[in-house]
Formats: sequence, C-alpha cells, structure tokens
Amino acid sequence: MGRRQALCTKKNGEPIRILHIGHHFCIRNVKQCRALKKKGYQVDALTNRVSYGTESYDRILFYHTRDQYRAILEDVKDWYDIIQVANEPDWMLVVAHNVGCKNLVHDCHDLDSVRLNAANLDEIRVFQRADAAIFVSKPIEKFARELYQFDMPTAVLYHFCNDDIVEYPPEDESGRSGIVYEGGANPPWQDQQTPFKYRSLYSHFKKLVEMGNEVHMFIGNIDGYEAYQDIGAFVRPPTHYDTLMKQMLGFKWGALIFNNEDLDQPQTNLTTMNKAYEYIMCGLPIIAMGAPEQVRVLEKYGVVLDHKKTEDIGNVEQKYGHLYPELKANVDKARKTLSMERHIHIIENLYNEVLKKNTRKK
Repeated sequence: MGRRQALCTKKNGEPIRILHIGHHFCIRNVKQCRALKKKGYQVDALTNRVSYGTESYDRILFYHTRDQYRAILEDVKDWYDIIQVANEPDWMLVVAHNVGCKNLVHDCHDLDSVRLNAANLDEIRVFQRADAAIFVSKPIEKFARELYQFDMPTAVLYHFCNDDIVEYPPEDESGRSGIVYEGGANPPWQDQQTPFKYRSLYSHFKKLVEMGNEVHMFIGNIDGYEAYQDIGAFVRPPTHYDTLMKQMLGFKWGALIFNNEDLDQPQTNLTTMNKAYEYIMCGLPIIAMGAPEQVRVLEKYGVVLDHKKTEDIGNVEQKYGHLYPELKANVDKARKTLSMERHIHIIENLYNEVLKKNTRKK
C-alpha cells in the first residue's frame, strides 16, 4: 500500500532511493525520514554522530573526518536518486558536489546570512551548486533568493511532527497545568557574548514566574539547565525526545518565547520553529512572543496568543483561562492537519522537479 502512494518512482515503479546527509541529525531530518518511509521509500543516512532518530533509517553510514566523508560519497554516490544535505555545516553539500553527486537537495535549516548578518563562504557555494533547496519559511526562501539570485526549484516545509509521535489524546487531560518551554536557553553570563541573543531567556522566564505562572522548562543545553535553577521554575535537563513529547502531554500551555521584544532579531523574525509544532502535537495552545513569522503561519488555526513584551503575557490562567476550552479545541483540530505525513508531498514534488530537470539536461 505504501509503495503505491509514493509520488517519486523509477521506471519500474519502485520508489526512488534517498540519502539524507547531516553532520548531526536534528529532529527535522528524522520527521521527514519517518514520513517518507511510510510511503515506501528507502531512506539511508550519512552522519558524523549516532543521535536520536537515526534508528529510523534503513542504513547508517558513518564518518569521522572530512576525508572519510569524501571517500564514502565517492563509493556510494551512484546508489541514490536523491541526496538531501542538511546544512550546518554547509561544506558537506559542497564536497558532495565536488565528488560528482547528482540531484543534490539543500535542506536549509538556518542561514548564517540571516542569524549572523554574514554568510560563510560555503553558504555562498551551496546556493551555486545545489539542484534544489528546502526552506523553513517563505521569508527565508525570499531572503535567500534575493541574496543569491539562484535558478533552482525550491520548497517551503515547516517543522511538522509525525502523526504517531505521541498517543493522543492522553487517558486523562483534566490534570494539565502550567506553561512549558522546550529548547535551548543561554545562561545569563553569555548574554553579551553570544550572537544568538534570541535565546537569552533568563529574565523573561523569571518574570513569568514572578507574575504567578507555573513554569516548566526542558532546557536542551546543560549550562542553561544549571543557570535557570534559581528562577522559580521547574527546570529539567536535556531530555530524550520521546520522553519530552510524552511529558509535555501533561502541561496546559506551550511557550514560544524569544528575547525579541523590540523585534530586532532577523532569525526569530523570519523563521519557524520545531517547538511550535511539537506543542501543537501535544495538545498545547501557544503563548508566543518574538516569533512573528511563526505566529503568522499559525494564526489562521486559532491556536496562538501573541505578545509584544513579557509583561503583556501576565498571569496566563487569570488572563486567558476562560479562552482555554476554545483554544484547546482548535489545537485538537489543527494537530490532525499539521503533521509531516500530511505535507511530505511537498518534498516529493520537489524531488520530482529535480529528477525531471536533470533528466532533460542529459
């Protein structure tokens, strides 16, 4: 059944064979892999680390050094119909192109030219060498197209979750309470040094607690976990993804909050976030601040409450408790639509464009 659903097939009707490349696989890669495999594709991985979700791939190829990476690609490049490379670092696609890999798709998770206001050399090269690109938002796609003036097919794929990642609804939802945040958070001593100031969240979440909110934080970096222990929130260390998703079923609101009160951070202004779709998949209406593009994408579903400043959020239960039943009903409806399985055809259609375009070139 799954094979008949595949949109990208070879002449014999078999689904194409796909290689995902990533120095480390973030959950975005894994979400795509699982959805593609449900449709009958063989999806292999080439990575530097064995991380969460790599067990989902049919085969894992592993490298330590750039020389090993090059040698593996030279051996396997003809095995695959599509080779999709996640950026960070960008040199991986450049090397893949240099060794003769065909049908290279750049999955652009983040652009240094956006978040650092300065492109690295390999980012420039990627947009000269890739056969197609996937972006996480329409503004990022527009930004890259205007900056690099490339001529290749592109697609926008949001960070949808897989539809079976949690058992839903949980047996009893009456005990849901509190606001939960999951993701990275800078310790306060990094605030002046880091270029990623949108993750400087210490004062914002401390303020949320002071306003009477029950706050829970699953912080993905150890230094942040240690630094936020004194703000009055329930702070957890980096947590396995499956456990994180299961535990988030017990909370009431999801915090999509960034240090962006003056809307001066291009990264959070223009991009979309994994955590937004994870909150929805776990049944959480979203309390947002400093993520205008993600809010714009989600506002039509009626699942997000947006704010300009932390003070505007106030005590969430007192301010928004009466709206919760309606918001929760909207989330339950939206989570059926906002899944990777419902949108993986976006990637399949892009693959078909690449394959047809390169076939015409021969």
